[in-house]
Amino acid sequence: MNNSAQVKSYQEKSNEANINTVFWLRRIHKWLGLLLGLQLFLWVLSGLMFNWLDHKEVSGRYLLTTPEKSSIALQVDPTDVLKKYPNASSIQRVSRFNSEWWLIEDNNEQLLLDVVSLKSKRIAKPVIESEVNKRYPDVKIISTNLESERTLENRRFNLPVWRVDVSDEQESALYFDQYGQFLDIKTNSWRLFDIFWMLHIMDYSGRTDFNNALVIFVAAGTLFISLSGILLLFSVFKRQDFVLAGKNKRVPIQITSRNGFETEVFVRKNQTLIDALSKEGFDLPSNCGGGGTCGLCKVRLPQAEFNHQSSSFNKHQILSRNALKDGCRLGCQIDVTGAMTVELPEQVLKQQVKQGKVTASRFLTPLVKEIVLELDKGDELSFQAGEYMQFHCPEGSVELSYIQRPDFVDDYWRDNKINSLKGVRTDAIKRAYSMVDKPGRCRELTFLVRLEVPTDDSNTCGAGSSYLFSLVPGDNVSLSGPFGEFYAEQSDDEMILLGGGVGIAPLMSHIEYQLHVLNSKRKITLFYGVRDESEVLYLDKLSQLVDEFSNFQMVIALSNAKQHSRYAIGNISDVARYQYFKQHDSLPSCQFYVCGPPKMLSSTLKILSQFNVPDSKVRFDDFGSI
Repeated sequence: MNNSAQVKSYQEKSNEANINTVFWLRRIHKWLGLLLGLQLFLWVLSGLMFNWLDHKEVSGRYLLTTPEKSSIALQVDPTDVLKKYPNASSIQRVSRFNSEWWLIEDNNEQLLLDVVSLKSKRIAKPVIESEVNKRYPDVKIISTNLESERTLENRRFNLPVWRVDVSDEQESALYFDQYGQFLDIKTNSWRLFDIFWMLHIMDYSGRTDFNNALVIFVAAGTLFISLSGILLLFSVFKRQDFVLAGKNKRVPIQITSRNGFETEVFVRKNQTLIDALSKEGFDLPSNCGGGGTCGLCKVRLPQAEFNHQSSSFNKHQILSRNALKDGCRLGCQIDVTGAMTVELPEQVLKQQVKQGKVTASRFLTPLVKEIVLELDKGDELSFQAGEYMQFHCPEGSVELSYIQRPDFVDDYWRDNKINSLKGVRTDAIKRAYSMVDKPGRCRELTFLVRLEVPTDDSNTCGAGSSYLFSLVPGDNVSLSGPFGEFYAEQSDDEMILLGGGVGIAPLMSHIEYQLHVLNSKRKITLFYGVRDESEVLYLDKLSQLVDEFSNFQMVIALSNAKQHSRYAIGNISDVARYQYFKQHDSLPSCQFYVCGPPKMLSSTLKILSQFNVPDSKVRFDDFGSI
């Protein structure tokens, strides 16, 4: 956990923007790939159906017999027809109903005339049914209708058309034009084929357009995921991943610490430093799984080593400029390519793995739980105020709907659809939480856990927080530590603490240590910000400390409160600025301790910089990834 007053530089913000770009590109790539994958599945499925369906059954023509053609060959002259219909645009001699006919188009209307008598013939229902009996004998006709409205089955025919439904295994329908010309037969096999044809060409309305908007979208989407996939390769793979030669070669790492510890281990090349050290028993703390976003796996490299790492300087920008200047780097962002020397924090060398049992797990708010652990009999943990432990969360998943909860939590979860969320841990992970307790040698440890809920439409919540939320009294847990550098400097300078939400946890430990252990007389002011009054944690305990110690005072600010609240209204950093910092005579001489969400932390550090508070006077505990 990082402790410095430096506000992120332009280069840091640029690096953060690049991380966000990769994050959103990966998310779009994933969901677009899922949509295209579904369409690919439909293409494969429809292709298999086209193979499986018998093309003869699809066409239906095998069910029909071909009627005998007219044997009449009359010698007739079309002159009389032309005289009778001088404006006819076309005249055709056709064979219908075992006879010869003139098919005339006149004034956009068609007429069917006897070739000899030139009498028009009206195509009625009995005539069509007679034709059906000739083409499909011994079948029962169910219905005969002249359709004048477009349907999926008659979409390729000129309207109106005759439709004759017959009783057979295929539930066939025969189609004739309005002048008795047989057009086609549609069967159940054809209808099934037509559905998969629709899925195949992605034309869900007309089922004929190969160049519809969906096809264009899929083509554009395929191009996008191809290009984005190439770009994402650069964020997933490293050059050494493709170097097979020497991949298993071992190289020495010289491990040192400021207290004089020194040892050497041999590790395989082409892996991150945090992984290499972990395999040798030196576990660096981490809250983000090696993503470079929590800043906990900090190590220090000698001058020559961190000059060598300068090519990937941007990967370490979450660290302060002072820390970077001092040679500090993130273990998860350093690749082991050869022999190297690394200085580890003393806490990593002295860390202890503790086993404990949950003795209490209670909701303080709908999204915050207080968890109390008792270490194994005969075991104790010695820690300082501001330090944290890493919980070892095993692989698994948590359905939040199964978590026992009081009515006020159940109502909130149901209204906000939290009970449908799920926490998934595909691998064992570690998550960092600060102790609330007064420091010393303790067997009982108290932690505050806030459930990380999604800010989008995802149904997945925080992997670590959901695990801790699921713990009940009697459950065994494993944790390691203590870690951290969020220590208070011992002096008579005024101590100003700013906390947001569950960031009150390490601040409570500091306050208890100063007042109850050291009996400090220094002035201590706490600024504590939450969204509304129901989220104020440890109000009774803090109020009691205000009454008991004249040198301790607190200001509570509500960011989402309505008017006429008994507390200050606004963001805690702004409340501190206008109600206290501006009136303070010697603000740069005070010591500042800040812990809270990233936005609150960034805002507070910026304000302190504006009041010319030196970096050496500011320590902060940065919330890592949950």
